[in-house]
Amino acid sequence: MTEIWQNIPSMAFMKGLYEGITPIGIARRHGNFGVGQFASLDGELIVTDGLFYRATADGNVQLADDSDELCFAQLCFYDPQQEPWTIPANSTLAAFEAFLPEVFPFGNSFCAFRITGKFAEVVPTSPPPLQEPYPPFTQAKTLRKSFPQTNIQGTMVGYFSPPFAADVGVPGFHFHFISEDRSSGGHVEEFTLANGVVSAERIEKFTLTLPNAQAYKTCVLP
Repeated sequence: MTEIWQNIPSMAFMKGLYEGITPIGIARRHGNFGVGQFASLDGELIVTDGLFYRATADGNVQLADDSDELCFAQLCFYDPQQEPWTIPANSTLAAFEAFLPEVFPFGNSFCAFRITGKFAEVVPTSPPPLQEPYPPFTQAKTLRKSFPQTNIQGTMVGYFSPPFAADVGVPGFHFHFISEDRSSGGHVEEFTLANGVVSAERIEKFTLTLPNAQAYKTCVLP
């Protein structure tokens, strides 16, 4: 049974706990596919085909080192059982969110999915590295730098988390993009897919590892 592994409750992350808690070398044990954030929000994590990429606020994308640390991660060993579905041409993010549950109903479960194709428009983003004291994520995410792309081949890695995951996971859809030539990547909140396909896997197990960091132990939640 495939499971999603996560390294911190999202409630704690949202309060501003951005210190590194999981080195990439350890994260590799928990999946070959996923998303996350690097320590101090210094880069977005995109994991596909077992490769861990770091997309930073200067627009660069590079392979992460095993010593690089994550403050947030959602990972799984991706193994879709169905053939990919063709996504309707020129689908927006909102259209895709409606399309996937129609062809692959996953109910109140977690779902991992991967889109590959040509994006007419996509806007990868990444925040700059922050210094302590860290602001809550509602403020930090307004600092994201955007890198709009047009007519670009790439892969969208993502998860859907059900509403009951609000305090521990990231409810709803969550998208991270990386271009085919690995020159562009980041968190995505808007795109138009010219043409492409999507594979998906229903996830029936969610594993949360609580951090051992002092900041987490003394954090007042919620």
